[in-house]
Amino acid sequence: MTEHLSETQLENYRLRRAPDAEMAAAAEHLAGCAECRGTLLRRRADALIAGLAEVRPPHLTFEEVEAYVDGRASAGERELVESHAEWCESCAGQLRMLERCAELTRSEPPRPELPGEHTRLMARAAVPMQMAAPAPVVSAFIPPPPPQPPPKRRRLWWIALAILLLAALLIWILRR
Repeated sequence: MTEHLSETQLENYRLRRAPDAEMAAAAEHLAGCAECRGTLLRRRADALIAGLAEVRPPHLTFEEVEAYVDGRASAGERELVESHAEWCESCAGQLRMLERCAELTRSEPPRPELPGEHTRLMARAAVPMQMAAPAPVVSAFIPPPPPQPPPKRRRLWWIALAILLLAALLIWILRR
């Protein structure tokens, strides 16, 4: 986008109502256009002061955060994630968690492949696996469930007595 965003485009972006392609294009434009970014910030501030709109847009999607962490996000999408994570503790926590996971997977050394390991694994995969029946020894270690106590008849008598008394009270009230 070379020209400035329209009022409708800014409002749709602020409330995150636009389709993904329009959101990405608007984010790209906002990353490079200080005037539109300022207009968007003023509109957010006006909406907060007037109380006429949502206080905050909805949370980031997992895909947005994942693209940011993997480095696949465009400059505008990166701006969106960073600005949202500044005030949203939930999304900032998700972002930190994914960054930590990515760091752990990157720091794990690759396992060396043993010679012939691939062909040996492929040969084993070609042979149909037969499932064995569970061993009876395993069930010997699992204790049987405790026996259930017999139903309490006293409670049933109390309930019947309470219903009978309520019926008698109702009849007495209606005859008065």
